[in-house]
Amino acid sequence: MLKKKYAANFKRMEKRLVNRIQKAIFKLVEEMGKKEGFLLIVEKREGGVLYYPTTIDITDRLIQKYNELFVQQRSDESVSKSSSENEGAASGTQVGTQ
Repeated sequence: MLKKKYAANFKRMEKRLVNRIQKAIFKLVEEMGKKEGFLLIVEKREGGVLYYPTTIDITDRLIQKYNELFVQQRSDESVSKSSSENEGAASGTQVGTQ
């Protein structure tokens, strides 16, 4: 019974995280495609790509941009959280975290 509950929770959490990553990746791909003038960007695992010259593979650059975005988002969340806590302390209220 507990095993099913935790497995279901894990699946929901995994799906939420994968969706968040996919959304960020799709946005970055679109930005890179427009900025760099690509006509087509194909996901090579499931896109049916049999051959491609490595000179046009943007995977490493995309991963680097995603990592930069991830670090920035974490930094923004941290700043936002500490600002909220400071405001709560200044007004005499306590801010709880989960």
